[in-house]
Amino acid sequence: MARESLLDSLAAGRILVCDGAVGTELQRRGLPTGLCGDVWNIENPVAVAEVHREYGEAGADLLLTNTFSSNRYRLSHFGLGHKVREVANAAVTILRSAAKPHQYLFGELGPLGEFLEPFGDISRAEAIAAFEEAARVFRELGVDGIIIETIAALDEMESAVTAVRNVAPDIPLAACFTFEKSPVGLRTMTGATPSDCAQLLAELPVDIVGTNCGTNLDKQSYTEIVQTLAEITRRPVLVEPNAGTPVLEGSRIIYKATPEELSGWVNDLIKAGARIIGGCCGTTPAHIRAIRQAVDLAVKST
Repeated sequence: MARESLLDSLAAGRILVCDGAVGTELQRRGLPTGLCGDVWNIENPVAVAEVHREYGEAGADLLLTNTFSSNRYRLSHFGLGHKVREVANAAVTILRSAAKPHQYLFGELGPLGEFLEPFGDISRAEAIAAFEEAARVFRELGVDGIIIETIAALDEMESAVTAVRNVAPDIPLAACFTFEKSPVGLRTMTGATPSDCAQLLAELPVDIVGTNCGTNLDKQSYTEIVQTLAEITRRPVLVEPNAGTPVLEGSRIIYKATPEELSGWVNDLIKAGARIIGGCCGTTPAHIRAIRQAVDLAVKST
């Protein structure tokens, strides 16, 4: 029997669970602080596969490739700007080896790490070309979807979506902005409001909208963002909160929200319109397992 497609599953009203943070999990396995985790797709694939496998065993329906920094601009900081295809190819191969047949595999595109003109040096055409490189690999290797994450600028999101649709016009596509709590309310780093971002996403050819990561955000913040995205776009919403607000302990950044605390947000996020719930910075397989249990309980009680 053929597996139900992701979009059909969402249309049927299912609440899905996404995986959690990969970078911090790789650091627990020895990735040096400051080293790009994507590099381990080539240098330590066993550790990357172990992280994916643990999230799958925790109950995640969606698993994302370890490719947050896999674009020519971010990889160039590690002397690997010319190896986007190799890194992305390895990422999909590793993820597929670790996943179960029922799990959906998404290729992840993170931000370029640079501003577009006129505030930066990258043209729109250059940004699109950079996003196309990994997206083309994802399409060729047959992932179930692509997710664009942690975007703070409207023009960068538009460029990323254009790039994906240039090389993969029919693949399920999720697009997520990241926000921070500022003195004037919830904003991206470039000043866009949740409504600004939702209005753009409503106009773009994306299937799922969402938010991930963020600075100084609590349950109320994420709930407000989810509700705005759901109301304006009328599309399924994905949310991946951090494990609370980080604190600095010595030289280490610690996220202190426990799995029980984070799973306590699930009901409010679902009521606000979330249809896919996962985790971002500081989350672990234990957090995803708790979210899985909370989602299952919420579904049973409806």
